[in-house]
Amino acid sequence: MAMLRHRAARSCTVDARLLISAGSPAEVPYRSELMRLAAGDGLAVHQTFTRDPPAAWRGFARRLDADMLKAIGPDPARRPRIFVCGPTAFVGRAADLLGHESKRIRVEHFGPMGG
Repeated sequence: MAMLRHRAARSCTVDARLLISAGSPAEVPYRSELMRLAAGDGLAVHQTFTRDPPAAWRGFARRLDADMLKAIGPDPARRPRIFVCGPTAFVGRAADLLGHESKRIRVEHFGPMGG
C-alpha cells in the first residue's frame, strides 16, 4: 500500500498493476482506497476470489496461476520491476509462476518460514 500511496502522492502515471487474491470481497484489505487509487491514471487493480466471488462476478475466481499472471502482467521482455507480497507460501509460488528473471522480482513475505 505504501508504494501505491506514494505513487498517487507524486501524481505518477507510470504503468502499475496490482493483483489481489482473497477468499471474498470482504477480505480485500484497503478495498475502498484501492478502488479510489485505481480511478487514477496508470494503475490497474485486478482481483481473484478463491472462495466466495460476488454474484455476477466476471473476473478471476480461482487461486493464482501462470495464465492469470500472463493475462494481467507485463511481458518479461519489458523487464519490469515486480513486487510480490503475502504469506510465505503464496509469495514463493507467485514468484515461480511469473516467468520473469528472478533479479527483477522483489518479495516481502509474512508468516512461518519453511515447509
